Amino acid sequence: MRVESCVESQIFQDLGRIDPDYLDNQYEEVSKLIRSLFTLGNFFCRGCMFDFCISELKLQYDRQKWQVIQELMQQCDFVAMFENVCFVCDRPIKLSLDSQNQLHAEWEYALQFADDYGVYAYHGVGERPEGEKCTNDQYIKPGTKVRLPSTGEYGIVAHCWYSEEIYDYDCYVAFYGTSFPDEKTYCKPYIFRYTATSLEILEKNKQKIT
Repeated sequence: MRVESCVESQIFQDLGRIDPDYLDNQYEEVSKLIRSLFTLGNFFCRGCMFDFCISELKLQYDRQKWQVIQELMQQCDFVAMFENVCFVCDRPIKLSLDSQNQLHAEWEYALQFADDYGVYAYHGVGERPEGEKCTNDQYIKPGTKVRLPSTGEYGIVAHCWYSEEIYDYDCYVAFYGTSFPDEKTYCKPYIFRYTATSLEILEKNKQKIT
């Protein structure tokens, strides 16, 4: 998933939490606004062409307009252009990528701006953490609902113990897939072993051992 897709997903999630009814009623308009944020990419391509024509071909140009274009390309990241209004956004102060150049960070923003707005992403997939990360030396009480961020699977801790092999807590987790089953649906879980620190805790049902 590209950076644009992660940002779009994050904005939709945030708007949905603020006012779900408005998002449902104005979905098309909101989509149009979000898509317009990424029209600057075409502008950058044209700017590169202008630079080649000016620097290499020595064509005549308007110095004042060219200075404005250069500053816009150097300082701005997202631009939403409309008939009488233009929204301009500074470049992000943080951009975190994985080895495949996909937007990625664990338990923190992968893309962050100066006003502290940010975008969560896990190996190119835009998703906000649902719970909180389990830290070192943290015991997870059996029965606690958890999520495995690397796969998106949900489960319940069946057993947690301190492992001398890893010098930290280890868990057996009963997983149910990409969602928990409802009360009327029978779903047989499958058991896997994971370190406690690899899990995202969805409930405040944990205990730190000292």
